[in-house]
Amino acid sequence: MALLVALAAITFTPLVWLLAAALKAPEDLFSYTFFSPNPSLKNFYDLFTQVDFLRFVANSVFVACTGVVIQHFFSFECPHRLFCILPPSAARTRVGGVLARWRHNRGLATLRASPAA
Repeated sequence: MALLVALAAITFTPLVWLLAAALKAPEDLFSYTFFSPNPSLKNFYDLFTQVDFLRFVANSVFVACTGVVIQHFFSFECPHRLFCILPPSAARTRVGGVLARWRHNRGLATLRASPAA
């Protein structure tokens, strides 16, 4: 139980530090106190009024989703069959066969266990 409490404290320390730094006023940012004596939400107000933050979030979500779709579209085995270029039978014969030949030619084929002597 003590180990779990120690691991939880280690895990949550960066999050508490992040929150403490976000609530500091600019003049308290370089002070040696962990929590600011006068916490302020001015940083969050400035984030949403002076910076186009929601546009940055939308761009990040777009890039992440595009990467996931491209990865699923070009994956060799198409595990979910959502974005396969080839039908399942062709994917097994062409793509799987090419991958198996590539492994075999490079000596990466799985070794079969020899029968017990």
